Amino acid sequence: MEENAQLLLSQGWQISPVPMYFLGFDISWLVMKEAFVSPYDHRAYSFSEAMHLEMLAHPHQSLLSGLA
Repeated sequence: MEENAQLLLSQGWQISPVPMYFLGFDISWLVMKEAFVSPYDHRAYSFSEAMHLEMLAHPHQSLLSGLA
């Protein structure tokens, strides 16, 4: 997943920490989750959502081709 995260970063995405809630309580002091901020609409997405959006934005090129 780290390699794919690097691919998103190279496409202009940014990584941002997001607060975590458990039963309505903010447990950010204990754990934070990672979100990817879109260069298109500046909203935070999970890793899988970010990969999906990037594939939709560039359907003619495969992000995974950069792994070879």
